[in-house]
Amino acid sequence: MATIHRQPDTPRHDWGARRRDAVTCRVSLLAPGGRRRWWHYLARCPVCGSPHLGRGRELADVTGTRRLPCQHWVVVVVARTYGSSGAP
Repeated sequence: MATIHRQPDTPRHDWGARRRDAVTCRVSLLAPGGRRRWWHYLARCPVCGSPHLGRGRELADVTGTRRLPCQHWVVVVVARTYGSSGAP
C-alpha cells in the first residue's frame, strides 16, 4: 500500500516578481572604447537563468534596481569589467 504525503498549502514566494523582492544580479560590463560610447552589460537572470543584454550611457545607468525583459526585478551589481575602466 502506497502512502501519499501532501505539502501544506503555503503561499509560494516568487523571487523577483515585485520590486521589493528584487534579487541580486551580477553582470559582466563592457566599458566604452573606440567608437562605442555606451556601457554594455550581460546579465543572467538569477531567477529563471535567461541571459539578457543591456546598455547605458553612464555607468550609473547600468547599476541599480531594474526589471529585466523576463519580467523579474533585480538589483544589478557589476561583477567584472572588460575594456578600459575609464569613460571616454
